[in-house]
Amino acid sequence: MTAFVGPAADLPSAYEERVAAADTLADRRFENAQAAGEMAVLERQIEDHEGELAKLRDTEQDLNQQRTGLEGAWRALWAGAEFEPLAPEIMLEWLSARAEILTLIETRETTRSDLSRLRDKEADAKAGIVAELAALGERVEELQNGVLSVVIEQAAACSS
Repeated sequence: MTAFVGPAADLPSAYEERVAAADTLADRRFENAQAAGEMAVLERQIEDHEGELAKLRDTEQDLNQQRTGLEGAWRALWAGAEFEPLAPEIMLEWLSARAEILTLIETRETTRSDLSRLRDKEADAKAGIVAELAALGERVEELQNGVLSVVIEQAAACSS
């Protein structure tokens, strides 16, 4: 009994001390179990986050490789240009403006061609009218350099 009670001879006091010690140990065990559970949860969360981080790093590496490939393709598209291309979104605007300018240039050239053809047609018509007026004996020297409307008025005056 002295092994259980110790130097104190009071059995109820010894019992209370041992119950209190057992309660303290149980409380510590519970606290340690709770801390161990929280640590296990944290370890799982860390593992999950490390897995997500690894996936994100892989994705980042893939995206960097894609970017490198796209940049190479972009440079290849502009290899023949005599200038350094700007960012793609700016160059898209530039290409649109360039296409519009080329369309306007083409329209201008078509208009010039049409104008030249119409001037030739006008000159032929004027020459024909002047030739007819000359055949009728009219004075046509002044009409040679005149505009078509004046030549037509002169022809109308002669026919009256």
